[in-house]
Amino acid sequence: MPDSGLYPATASERDRFVLERRGPRPQHDPWHYQGLIVEDERTAYGRRARMATVLLTGRECPWRCAMCDLWTYTTVSDTPPGAIPAQVAAARSAVRDELVPITGMKLYNAGSFFDTRAVPEADYDGVAEALSGLSRVIVESHPALVGRCVDRFLEALDRHRGSEELSAQLEVAMGLETAHPDALDRLNKRFTLERFAEAARGLDDRGVALRVFLLISPPFISLHEQDAW
Repeated sequence: MPDSGLYPATASERDRFVLERRGPRPQHDPWHYQGLIVEDERTAYGRRARMATVLLTGRECPWRCAMCDLWTYTTVSDTPPGAIPAQVAAARSAVRDELVPITGMKLYNAGSFFDTRAVPEADYDGVAEALSGLSRVIVESHPALVGRCVDRFLEALDRHRGSEELSAQLEVAMGLETAHPDALDRLNKRFTLERFAEAARGLDDRGVALRVFLLISPPFISLHEQDAW
């Protein structure tokens, strides 16, 4: 947790504060994913589904959240065109012979899937083609990026739905972290509760499911208030 006496008051100063405290960044190949996890997950209907989580490699997120270390899994330069579809296709191939078939995939890129410098919009069709036949696709995004790119990806999923009657259900995971307005501001995520709610409504209007990430014991909230928040 940043020292309250040292932690800056403005967003731009907080960006510098975070960047100045980083260590060296490991080198990553943008043409290879970094991890693949297969596990059961409970669905919204209470049933179990076999899911694969792909830890993608791509450009760093443009936001500098105070608690985040995901930048260590990213690259400095823009993700090259074709790299994300190649990673997803490789992951899909790797799980094709699972004893229990995979029904969904989480594409986690240590940032925002709808950041076009991390996942080029021109790659949506390639990603959707690699996902064809799955019933659920989960990506992560900052609330500020819920908009046109979500529509374009939905269109790509529909174009590549394969022999299934319906395209894969899209779910977007957004990191709210905490509902405490002051702590949320100091985490330097650059959105308010109102903006998060607006993005959630935007997803709902598009028929897109929402997954919310929350921190346990987030910074900037006193110990005796943690349970309430």
